[in-house]
Amino acid sequence: MGQRHGFDHFRPTCELLESRENPANLIWSEHSFDDTPPGSLPAEWRQWNSRGTGQFEVSAAVAWDGRQSLSSQNSMPQASRAWINQVFPADFGIAANFFLNSPQPIHLFARGSNVDGFLPTYYAVSLTRGLRLELLRVVNGHARTLAVVQANVDLNNSWVRVALKPVGSQIAVQLLRHDTGQFLNARGSWQSAETDAILVEDHAIPGGGFLGIHRPDRN
Repeated sequence: MGQRHGFDHFRPTCELLESRENPANLIWSEHSFDDTPPGSLPAEWRQWNSRGTGQFEVSAAVAWDGRQSLSSQNSMPQASRAWINQVFPADFGIAANFFLNSPQPIHLFARGSNVDGFLPTYYAVSLTRGLRLELLRVVNGHARTLAVVQANVDLNNSWVRVALKPVGSQIAVQLLRHDTGQFLNARGSWQSAETDAILVEDHAIPGGGFLGIHRPDRN
């Protein structure tokens, strides 16, 4: 068995996002993983791995709020992906509490299609400890960076909440650090008032799709 290079832990939720003129940000479904046996996935989740073996599983090793979380570990170069096995409307977003303890980036994606193979299409927010946020547009497996925000103060071994919020052609990313209750803004600074770290307009992927998590190849 290869050496494990650290874990990533998540507490995802699926959110129905209303228009920005009336942003209620209703939570449609929350996946806490508390009732799922460790070492498995909930029945409504699916996963794919470039080497044919799953890398996502429920774990109690490190968990937000003292409960179970979804974890990922990559011991060799490979890509892993897990998603809720349901097609959601275009304006559904995904949010997750994420523990920053790995140098490998993790992606939260929405409007996903062909996610069970090498040529997926989706919008994704890439999160790397330190802290770096990147909004990606992936079409048929080819990724293009739409925006990047680098935090001006390193943040490691901490829990943050990341939300990818597509509404029409507007794609927003929000990040909240739980230790201080502050939000990352577009300049890479932290502030008390709620704000989006990234907000762009893009028309390339207009329809609905799957919501999930992607772990890229280990370099």
